[in-house]
Amino acid sequence: MNMADVINSIEQDAFRRCVNQPEDGFDGIATVKTFPDGSRWAVCPWCGKKAVKILPETRIFKMPYKCKNSKCRRDFTVHVWEV
Repeated sequence: MNMADVINSIEQDAFRRCVNQPEDGFDGIATVKTFPDGSRWAVCPWCGKKAVKILPETRIFKMPYKCKNSKCRRDFTVHVWEV
């Protein structure tokens, strides 16, 4: 029996109780944080690891990115379009 068969065999309500729901407002887009040294970084929304350094002239439009943390490795979107 493969994993898809197992998931399909579980009642939907039971499955929803086992899986954590995303928090309200969570959209999988990296946040930009300013660190004590003054540098700005887009960080992984799941683990908080620095992903992309943001300079004042940086413009990124919905770039897919995969976290480099060995324990995270999740996909997220980097979107920096500040004027």
